[in-house]
Amino acid sequence: MAQYFIYFQGKQVGPLNKQDLINYGINRDSFVWEVGTPEWKQASQIPDLADIIPPAPPVNGFYTQGAYPQYPNQEINNKKIVASILALIFTGLGIHYFYLGKITAGILTIVLSLVTCGIWSFVMLVQGIVMLTMDDNSFAQKYLNSNSSFPLF
Repeated sequence: MAQYFIYFQGKQVGPLNKQDLINYGINRDSFVWEVGTPEWKQASQIPDLADIIPPAPPVNGFYTQGAYPQYPNQEINNKKIVASILALIFTGLGIHYFYLGKITAGILTIVLSLVTCGIWSFVMLVQGIVMLTMDDNSFAQKYLNSNSSFPLF
């Protein structure tokens, strides 16, 4: 059975087993030394600890793809429907961007709608349709978890 040492409140604690690590509140970033290895590592870098480390925290309230749980689909679906309806009704005002927290995109949509005499509103109408027909994970990646300040289609 492997033994570990951790840093806890500025002190080295150990030797510990896996259950002890859980009791100390180990997380992905905790520094751990496994007896018999040459150096300290973050817990996420020790394969034997993968089963006791909680998943990475969600980004913007949603889990990313990969080894972590899937997106909470009901919440994404609700956001997708509301944003799509806002895009369809208030095409040139960019209200759907403000709703999704993309303030820059909302302001740019208003400016582009004014500069193009409303032609940009047609683009936002198409975007509303595209948003409504996207699957939930694609919507979350494109509009919720994206670092893009002006996501289109």
